[in-house]
Amino acid sequence: MKRAGETEPTYRVVHNDPTRRRRQWLVTAVVMLGVGLSGYYLGGSWAWHEIKVMREELIHNQVLIQEQSQQVAQLKQQIAIAERAGQINRDAAEMVRKDVRRLKDDNARLNQDLAFYRSIIAPEEEEGAVSIQKFELLPTGQPRHFQWKLVVMQSAKQHQFLKGELQATVVGKQDGQSVSFALHELSPQLDGKNIRLGFRYFQSIPGDGTRGEIALPEGFTPEYLQVTGHITSPKKRDIDRKFNWVIKEA
Repeated sequence: MKRAGETEPTYRVVHNDPTRRRRQWLVTAVVMLGVGLSGYYLGGSWAWHEIKVMREELIHNQVLIQEQSQQVAQLKQQIAIAERAGQINRDAAEMVRKDVRRLKDDNARLNQDLAFYRSIIAPEEEEGAVSIQKFELLPTGQPRHFQWKLVVMQSAKQHQFLKGELQATVVGKQDGQSVSFALHELSPQLDGKNIRLGFRYFQSIPGDGTRGEIALPEGFTPEYLQVTGHITSPKKRDIDRKFNWVIKEA
């Protein structure tokens, strides 16, 4: 019996559809899986595009090495003929010798590039080996300022995602004494001593498609770059390499 002042309770009919909730979860799962697969395949496409570009550079550099090797042979022959015939003075002979040395340096740099590209396209090293493959220096047109790039790569048939860190140090002489600077002290593109690594195929430092800039202190003459690193995943290992301070022609 309803008492005075009381109201009748309100009831609402709710349709219970157990399959509807399962369908919603299934749609959500399919969407998340699609997003993940899209990211994976986009990353793979970028990596294969980079490898295609490297193959083209490999072929181009091989042609350059062959042409420059022929030029070196021709210049050496000219020097020998001219000196025997007495038709060239010392200054001209020295100029030709400088051309020979320049071409040899160019060939050495090209061979270094070829070794790098071959190691990515057809690796022959130990499975999962990690190495600092390349240190590139370019002039900027401003005295004591250079552009730079480091490349670290993994040689493997099945590339796992690699993590770790590097430290780079510029070693040289100042006032007759051996002096060293951490790379981040000379290059504003680095924010600290430790350079973080995280890649599957290779990593360009300071960043993909960019170069850093080094400003050398007055009176300091660089001799080489010392790079050390520690890989933490998937397998712990140390890496260490020294690069002579060689400026590449722009």
